[in-house]
Amino acid sequence: LLVFMLFALIMTIGSDFMNFLHVDTLQNAIASKIRASEGFMTLVWYIAYGLPYIFAIGLFIGLYEWIRARFHD
Repeated sequence: LLVFMLFALIMTIGSDFMNFLHVDTLQNAIASKIRASEGFMTLVWYIAYGLPYIFAIGLFIGLYEWIRARFHD
C-alpha cells in the first residue's frame, strides 16, 4: 500500500513536472507522427511516446530503492 501511495504521489507531482518541461508538446508531436506513420516506424514512435513514462517509473524505482537502503540501517 505504501508503494502504491508513493507511486501515486510521484506521478501526480511528476505530471506537473512533465508539463513544466513541455513533455506534453513533445507527445502531441509524436502522436501526430504515429497517425501518419506506417509499419515499423509506428512501433518506433510508440516507443518514443512511452519513453518519458518509462524514465519516470525507473527514476521512481531508483529513488525508492535508495530511500529504502538509506533508512534500512
